[in-house]
Amino acid sequence: MALNCHWSEAGQRRARIKGRPFGVPDTSNPARGVELAEGLGFDAVWLRDVPVHDPSFGDAGQVFDPFPYLGFLAGRTRRIALGTAGIVLPLRDSILLAKMSASLHHLSGGRFILGIASGDRPVEYPLMGLDYEARGANLRGRVDQMRNLWSVDALQGP
Repeated sequence: MALNCHWSEAGQRRARIKGRPFGVPDTSNPARGVELAEGLGFDAVWLRDVPVHDPSFGDAGQVFDPFPYLGFLAGRTRRIALGTAGIVLPLRDSILLAKMSASLHHLSGGRFILGIASGDRPVEYPLMGLDYEARGANLRGRVDQMRNLWSVDALQGP
């Protein structure tokens, strides 16, 4: 699979020919890699949450928003677990995230695994009107809120 990887020498050569900047993956067939991984017997695939492209990081991160992308992948796969390797919780509304996570978990047949993070790209916080230095406390508060939402079945509505 290394020959198909966008980080490989061949992958970077293809990117230059197609005019893609360094670190921006080919998104022309967004299910190919995950379908291949499932076919090869891999147990899980993990997507990153990178809300804003920061060129100083050297990569575009995850180009697609993880939730619609994982919903798409859930419909294209049957067995492989679908996880997030760090939804940047302080940058997301915890009520909507709790509902999206519960929905994806149910619609994927229980294959969704929610991973969270505080975020490591300082440029994202001021763009969203948030304090980067307060991200740890913000993350803890949102985790508590999501646990409460899930425990009282608040996502079911009246």
